[in-house]
Amino acid sequence: MDGLTDTEIEALFRTARDADYREIVADAQRLLKALSPGGRRARTDGRGQIKADVGRLKRRLADVVAIDFFGAPRRRPAHEELARLEARLRPPDTVVPAPADPAQAPRAATWVTRQGVYIDRIASAWLIRRFIDPAARFKFVAPEGYRPRPHELRFDMFEAEYTHEGKACTFETLVTRFSLGDPALRLIAEIVHDIDCKEAKFGRPETPGIERLIAGITKQHAQDSARLEHGTALFDALHAALTGTAAEPRRTPPAPSLRGFLLYFLRLGTLGFGGPIALAGHMQQDLVEQRRWISAQEYKEGLALAQLAPGPLAAQLAMYLGWVRAGGLGATLVGVAFVSPSFLMVLVLSHLYVRFGGLPWMQGLFYGIGAAVIAIIARSVLKLVRMTLGRDRLLWAIFAASAVVTAWTESEIIWVFLLCGLIPALTRGFQKAAATPALALVPVIPGLATSLAGPALPGVLWKILAYFAGAGLFVFGSGLAIVPFLYGGVVQQFHWLSERQFIDAVAVSMITPGPVVITVAFIGYLVAGLAGATLAAIGVFLPVYLVTVLLAPHFHRVATNRQVKAFVDGVTAAATGAIAGAAVILGRRSLSDVPTALIALVTLALLITPKKIPEPVLILAAGLAGLMLRS
Repeated sequence: MDGLTDTEIEALFRTARDADYREIVADAQRLLKALSPGGRRARTDGRGQIKADVGRLKRRLADVVAIDFFGAPRRRPAHEELARLEARLRPPDTVVPAPADPAQAPRAATWVTRQGVYIDRIASAWLIRRFIDPAARFKFVAPEGYRPRPHELRFDMFEAEYTHEGKACTFETLVTRFSLGDPALRLIAEIVHDIDCKEAKFGRPETPGIERLIAGITKQHAQDSARLEHGTALFDALHAALTGTAAEPRRTPPAPSLRGFLLYFLRLGTLGFGGPIALAGHMQQDLVEQRRWISAQEYKEGLALAQLAPGPLAAQLAMYLGWVRAGGLGATLVGVAFVSPSFLMVLVLSHLYVRFGGLPWMQGLFYGIGAAVIAIIARSVLKLVRMTLGRDRLLWAIFAASAVVTAWTESEIIWVFLLCGLIPALTRGFQKAAATPALALVPVIPGLATSLAGPALPGVLWKILAYFAGAGLFVFGSGLAIVPFLYGGVVQQFHWLSERQFIDAVAVSMITPGPVVITVAFIGYLVAGLAGATLAAIGVFLPVYLVTVLLAPHFHRVATNRQVKAFVDGVTAAATGAIAGAAVILGRRSLSDVPTALIALVTLALLITPKKIPEPVLILAAGLAGLMLRS
């Protein structure tokens, strides 16, 4: 989420993968229960169906492992639970070793693989002995029917502890599972993958020559041990040769056209539900791993910038990648392509709200939706507290103070917000930050400013632009951090919206793709029509754009500054506290009776269960419940 450190972002990815692994473990345990003597499928005629279920479960596990970029802790229990399940399906006299701990290399183990070794098994055996288990012994067995002995580890064979996972060959699996960071090994993995999988995914120039050498070794030597001996010499030489070139820029396909780049972000902005972490994950998988339009280093730098700077994380990361592709023009066009779909959807919803908002059915919908929004905000607070505060007592104190001040004053006081950032920066050594660039105002276009209250005055339009530009500077920790800031200005200071309308605005942002801060377009539309919506959106994203374009060329100097990170930590803790305070304020207005309280409790319960239900689905369901209750 916005404003988090690298470690905290990795923790969010691990938490998401852990949830997937827990679901797999739960499904495996249900199948184990079905296999028990009293289980309804314990009879022989039910084992065939269970075997099919196990196959599907293994494929699910492989898919999750393929996107487990940071090694979530629940990966090993998932592998172990599947191993237990497979053991129950084998004959009683079969002995199955416990899977090796991916985080700890085994010592002097016996590694078992299929006879007739070729590229993947030769390379994997070399990798095991050189980097994982120097005292490893190798055993070659028939492809099927082998019953492993205790403490044997199998690789590249049926039901092996280390084998193909998803689209990765065994060599790639070993590199990933044992966290081998040698750059030359990554290059060798690309060569092995293309030969073993008969693909041209990576297209390294060494691949054809290595393939012919391996073919020659296997043709000249029938014994597997001899193949390993000569293959080891080959991969030793290849590793030595690549070690000097591994640091060179990775060969990538020709750069995509700017049009192709923009179409990708237009599609992501249209279909990208799931929050900033999910959107950032899509960019990494699509642009870095699959299309290879962006290098891994460029992506990491963009992610770090999005964590440190104010603004919605996904939008800022997209703008940075656009800057990498085509400078300021790329950042501008990518930002427009990424934000425009959700902006247009909000415009449509805003028009319907203005036209039908007074009708009973619309009021009924938002009666239930408002209660669900409170539950979603409360759950977001719980996630942010778990991920951003940890055991840091200072950050906990800042969080509590910010929550109390926000709930008590019913507004987000800017100087308190900034003080919360300065405190950790001062205690860890503060360095003065550069001034924020001034924002320019745009002229008013007549005829576009019709709102709920009729035509808006030009002064209101200028005020909308300036106010939302300032609001964009306070999005730390989550896009929801803007909610308490907006509540204090939109509802209490300027009286642009009622409390009911403000809660509806937050709800609209949650049922559309893209960043939560797009709620400002809904607010702007209610205040000043199309012109208000456009200026509000420009205002809130303008600081994000300016920070990205101005800071990107000099980011290396800022990224390593501990005082800047300390300031961001403090502001993030304050933002989390402000969201908690806003949940209290809005809850007092939205949860006005027993039905709304029940809707909120049910929504919160569904949000915290392991089974993931998309937030837009929950909000729409709550709206239907509210419609039925009010009818």
